[in-house]
Amino acid sequence: MPGQRIVILVSPGFLTISDFEAEKADIVESAVRANILINSLDARGLWVDPSLDPSRRNNTSSSAMLNAKSQYDQASASAQANVLAEVAYGTGGSLYQNSNDLDAGFRRLATAPEFLYLLGFSPQNLKADGAFHELKVTLKASAGASVQARHGYFAPNKPTDPAEAAKLGPAPR
Repeated sequence: MPGQRIVILVSPGFLTISDFEAEKADIVESAVRANILINSLDARGLWVDPSLDPSRRNNTSSSAMLNAKSQYDQASASAQANVLAEVAYGTGGSLYQNSNDLDAGFRRLATAPEFLYLLGFSPQNLKADGAFHELKVTLKASAGASVQARHGYFAPNKPTDPAEAAKLGPAPR
């Protein structure tokens, strides 16, 4: 069907190991090609480091151990939220986080943006090596404008199917 579609991904976040980065990129690519915005809502609400809760502190724990646990918890929470942000920003969507007002989050994320410009490019001499290639998008004059862009893309793997290889044409030299 023609038109803009919005998917709201509701999750407390999740981790992806490096083995699945290409699959995550494929989800973003498929959504962009299908004209689907993926908006993400962090279901944790306002996140507070649990190691800072005085009722959970153990008198025998050293402050160094609490500090290390706190740093680990913060890094883990950040990594989990990063996946939500990457999927949203990679499709031109939005991320709603650090708020317990989930009703407001749903209202904001269910509304299509007033303006959206989607830019694309076709890399020259693309090698089918499955490698990640970084992208950097900036504005020269940013008065009142902002940019959301993905951090990069995965080149396709070399096709093993001869019919698929024929679709790509001759290999670049």
